[in-house]
Amino acid sequence: MHFIAKYQNNDPDKLVAQAEKKLPDVQAKEAAEAHAQYRNEFESASSASDYQAFINNYKNNDPDNLVPKARQKLNSIFAKQNAEVRQAREDLAKWQNSLQVGDDTNCGEVLELRHGLVKVNFPVENYGNEHWIKKGLILRPGAGCEFVNGNYVPPNNG
Repeated sequence: MHFIAKYQNNDPDKLVAQAEKKLPDVQAKEAAEAHAQYRNEFESASSASDYQAFINNYKNNDPDNLVPKARQKLNSIFAKQNAEVRQAREDLAKWQNSLQVGDDTNCGEVLELRHGLVKVNFPVENYGNEHWIKKGLILRPGAGCEFVNGNYVPPNNG
């Protein structure tokens, strides 16, 4: 197409006419390749980011109406993730509510339980070894335990 526009008015060898004859075949081939890529991107999508990229790329050019299907799949992924997060939170709350003296936590052994608080054995320089932490903030062993200026800072990976 660039060739045709460039040489339209200066074509001593009459190549523009030949290019114009071939142009529909070239355009059809390019369209078929683009459509195959479009279908392949939809079929190979498996993650939220894949489906979101597909939606963003084809929302204004969706020949097979796959964008609504991609949105459904994306919503299903989000619903599943939300259910998993909800279940993990419920499991954590159940574990927190079942804590007993002697159990291990992210901040060491439970020494005492009182009114929604958990007393743990975790040495903090200049702040002693025993600390009260809200039960809803205490996590399973391995989650990490940090105190800043004597105050517990829950990890983000809980």
